[in-house]
Amino acid sequence: MQSLKNELIRKSIHFVGVGYIPLYLYTGKDFTLMIVLSLTAISSAIVFLGLRYSIIPNSILRDHEINGIASHFYTGIAISLITFLMPMEACFVAIANGIVGDGISGLVKRYHKKIALISMFVSSFIFLTFLSVYVELNFYALISACLAGMIAESTSAVRGYYINDNFSVPVVSSVVYSLFQ
Repeated sequence: MQSLKNELIRKSIHFVGVGYIPLYLYTGKDFTLMIVLSLTAISSAIVFLGLRYSIIPNSILRDHEINGIASHFYTGIAISLITFLMPMEACFVAIANGIVGDGISGLVKRYHKKIALISMFVSSFIFLTFLSVYVELNFYALISACLAGMIAESTSAVRGYYINDNFSVPVVSSVVYSLFQ
């Protein structure tokens, strides 16, 4: 199990993803997509080099990431797809669930595993409520997306296939938001 210090370093990197929202608001979809695709390409290179040369410190990697694919790659693929396919509001819901909710849940899980999923829902919902001051969000679609993200977070495998939550949470929550919008 990782130390609190290493988990905080890991989550601080995770939370940088919230910068996606002002980037999108001030530069638009096309520029944001270009940045996200560029960062995902860099992430791919880091994953490849990391598998070959161990360039990422093991102290901030989870056990399954040391000889496998790091979570930032899955996040990059998910956010790239969402940015390309979904409307702005659904993209922001994906960021709220996949970055804020998942990040808070991961920290809470270290001490209170039973309330980790609830903390994901609450933190995503609060974040999106504040964001709705600047961006018009559908309240019922927002609640549905937060619940869907929570379910995706708790689902680690389907029919024996592992599903990385860094991919599934943003994708599922953005699709659900779009469906209920």
